[in-house]
Amino acid sequence: MKNETNQSSPGGSTGNVTAQWSALPVCELLALITGLTGNGALLIVFLLNLQTLWTPFNVYVVNLLVANCAVLSTQLPLDVYTNLHDGQWTLGEHACSYYIVVSAYFEPVVFNSHQLIAINRIWAVTHPISYRRIHSVRTALCL
Repeated sequence: MKNETNQSSPGGSTGNVTAQWSALPVCELLALITGLTGNGALLIVFLLNLQTLWTPFNVYVVNLLVANCAVLSTQLPLDVYTNLHDGQWTLGEHACSYYIVVSAYFEPVVFNSHQLIAINRIWAVTHPISYRRIHSVRTALCL
């Protein structure tokens, strides 16, 4: 991420950068819209049918849906905006700090959610008896 600031303007933004649509911001915008729509709709389905769908494995799925929605709603809009402005960060120092903190917290959550699902599936396949005996909604919530 390039940070080209103009010292004469307050907030560290450049006044001469114009928004230009190209393939990258269009693809990111489509990913944002479809990701929020798909993950959000599925999350709503889980929340509306909580009693019937609340299984140990679905705890991991809901965790992943929440993590995906958090990344999509907090980080991807800033990516789209930055790529509209030719990769130049024009939003100022506070927005840059926000972007870095959001990236540092939410991206590992998504990665770890996928990893937890993979480990859970490995456990279910390699040790099915202990998996059925030990794994419960409480165990999934604790993990």
